[in-house]
Amino acid sequence: MFSGEKLAIKASGDFKEEVGEGSKMHLQVKYGLITLINQERDACDTIEQADLKCPLKKGELSLTKDVELPREIPPVRTPISYQDGIEEHWKQIMWN
Repeated sequence: MFSGEKLAIKASGDFKEEVGEGSKMHLQVKYGLITLINQERDACDTIEQADLKCPLKKGELSLTKDVELPREIPPVRTPISYQDGIEEHWKQIMWN
């Protein structure tokens, strides 16, 4: 993957409760040992970026979203780890 190309992000999870207006999530993205994003965000605003709408019902959910990689990213292969406050576990995305 290179900057400017499309990346298909596949995500799945099991919501333990409904995600509705006023819900918050913690988003952390790392590049190796460097933290690129570490912020609390409004869950419904973030969910809308994945073409979903609040409220999200309790239970399992899977989605795929294509995003364009920013031109500013360096041309390297590395795992990116993130943690969302809804599932509260670590996942990894590998650059191909």
